[in-house]
Amino acid sequence: MPVNRPTTTQALTPSLLDRLIDYDPEQKVEPVMSRSQVIRELRESVRRDLEVLLNTRIRCESRPVEWTLADGTVINYGIPDYSGINLNSEDDQHAFAKQIQKIIMHYETRFKSVKIDVLKNEDSFDRTFRFRIDALLKVEPAVKPVVFDSSLENASRRFMVRNIERG
Repeated sequence: MPVNRPTTTQALTPSLLDRLIDYDPEQKVEPVMSRSQVIRELRESVRRDLEVLLNTRIRCESRPVEWTLADGTVINYGIPDYSGINLNSEDDQHAFAKQIQKIIMHYETRFKSVKIDVLKNEDSFDRTFRFRIDALLKVEPAVKPVVFDSSLENASRRFMVRNIERG
């Protein structure tokens, strides 16, 4: 039996959160957007959600052992405390990047694949942890490569995620 897939002329559906939020409540009818507009908004939605994910900390207290069904749920949403990681060490940077990649793959289901590359700082005194997120975004009937340059600011301990337009 053939699978019904959207054609490239069909509109993509924005994320559930973006459909629930009314950015312009005075407007009675939402305008119809082109596929490229929807993809642009989807990229921004993913960027925003990645930033929220990376800036959310898993609670320090571990869950009860008998809560086996809690593994992989929102109770563990976010990243673990990284204050003990030496982000001046290349080994620790790569281990932390691998951990971030695993967390993104688990919680960002709009991605088909994710690759994280640690970026070097141009200034040797700059202690910002920089990395690039290369991913394949599922936009039926195909996938779209997306790139986000990201950083963890040492002073504020906040992640920033920036969308990099390519092609």
